[in-house]
Amino acid sequence: MSEELPEIMQIIVEFISESLIKDGIQEKKACEIAYSCCLAMMQAVGGDNIYIPKGVKLTYSRRDAEIYKELDFMTVKELQTKYNLTSRRIYQIIAAVRDGVETAEQLLLFDERRD
Repeated sequence: MSEELPEIMQIIVEFISESLIKDGIQEKKACEIAYSCCLAMMQAVGGDNIYIPKGVKLTYSRRDAEIYKELDFMTVKELQTKYNLTSRRIYQIIAAVRDGVETAEQLLLFDERRD
């Protein structure tokens, strides 16, 4: 990896290249792609302070979709225990998904693997 990159960008290059290698891309090509992405990021947002979210909302959206699907074969009490939530929160989640505030179909965009 190139030493001219700032430390945080080197970390990002390593993370991207490791992810690509795990997905079956050859190491040399993965490193080239990761380096190229980092240069593009530096050009696009370099010098700016940017906020990178942790993705908590996505995690909760996935969880909420699972809760809604599991409602067909689990009781609210069982869902409470499984997800460590109150019955009130379970009912709020069910209503949000049912009313279209959150939909399971929207989450397909974020599935890790699609066949």
